[in-house]
Amino acid sequence: MEITPDHAELFGMHAGDGTLYRTNTGTVWELRGNLNEKEFYHHVVTPLLSKIGIHAQVQKRSGGPNGCLGVRCCQDDFHILFKKAGFPVGKKTHTVRIPTTVLAGNREIHAAFLRGLFATDGSFYLARINGQKNATYPMIELCSASQGLLDDTVRLLAEFDLEAKTWQRTPRSRGGTTYHLRLAGEQKTRTFISSIGLGNPKHQRIADRMRNL
Repeated sequence: MEITPDHAELFGMHAGDGTLYRTNTGTVWELRGNLNEKEFYHHVVTPLLSKIGIHAQVQKRSGGPNGCLGVRCCQDDFHILFKKAGFPVGKKTHTVRIPTTVLAGNREIHAAFLRGLFATDGSFYLARINGQKNATYPMIELCSASQGLLDDTVRLLAEFDLEAKTWQRTPRSRGGTTYHLRLAGEQKTRTFISSIGLGNPKHQRIADRMRNL
């Protein structure tokens, strides 16, 4: 299965916040995010879907205490695209991996997948370190319940000379183990931005703040 960078970026988004599920009428694909993600869904997600030939509307959907934003598609040829890539129908939280068709791709494919994954499941912020008064130290992080996804991501990042710190957390009460990675510091952040890119406008605003420090 040959894919384009647009497909790879969408697969990255799906690995983060996407789902495939069955209904009485067929299989549905959805991507959901927080209500404050309007800019991302309207200016990144829907234009990306349009390039692939899918026209979807951003709508408020159920989920969480106040609902969420999301897009959905019920076209057979579209959800088959995800299944051919190896994504399961149903829960994928603990088992999702980077598709082999992405891993076998070139540098552009790898960058596109990482851009989509970090746009949905990643965080980018400025931290205070060494007793600093102001938050100026850039951090890019990713958290997943799938150790396989995190391991795959670490390997792809290494291709861009980005060595990530990794750790895991196992809560004492509710919830399962989560797996984390971090790229810390200005040099790694600038390499990430120039080689992979920021796929979420809220992350781009952090980058703009960093440049203005």
